[in-house]
Amino acid sequence: TDLTVLVESDTPEHLRSLKAKLYRDEVVVHSMRLSDLKITPTFALTSVVLAFPPLTPDGRTYTLQLESSLSQASYTYSTQPVRFKADSSFRSARLAFFPQPRSHDSELSHTSYLVVPLLAVLTLLFYNQTAALRCFELVNSCVASLAAARENNTRAHHTQDAGLSDADALLVEPVGNKRKSKPRKT
Repeated sequence: TDLTVLVESDTPEHLRSLKAKLYRDEVVVHSMRLSDLKITPTFALTSVVLAFPPLTPDGRTYTLQLESSLSQASYTYSTQPVRFKADSSFRSARLAFFPQPRSHDSELSHTSYLVVPLLAVLTLLFYNQTAALRCFELVNSCVASLAAARENNTRAHHTQDAGLSDADALLVEPVGNKRKSKPRKT
């Protein structure tokens, strides 16, 4: 049985990533890597016809399967096997391979999610400029009054410390309790 297979793909790169395998009873009888084929580089092929070695017409079931070296993490694709019996003088099959690039949800990082609320706040500030300015002035006056209160508080502590005499300062210091050491008896 002569076997001819038409392999179709959407790009030449996807076509070059394929390997066609012919199985008989779960055992590989013949395999053909499409990247090894001598293809003329003058134009890009998106399909190719493969001619497998002749099979004995013994009525046994064969399976034709495509395998790709494309990453399953980057592409979504499935290859459907073709089953046939070697009971005639000629068999033809058509295999299609059209992988789809995976959409990467991980491309949106956490910083992308933080930008959305920031843009919403900036938009609200832009459209409510007068209210935002009043709010900013209120916060600024609160911060200024807190800073002034802190400065007055530190001045008051400095003036109190300056009014103390050296005798008063000695009373503040802790008294160290030392025990007298007894002389050793020898």
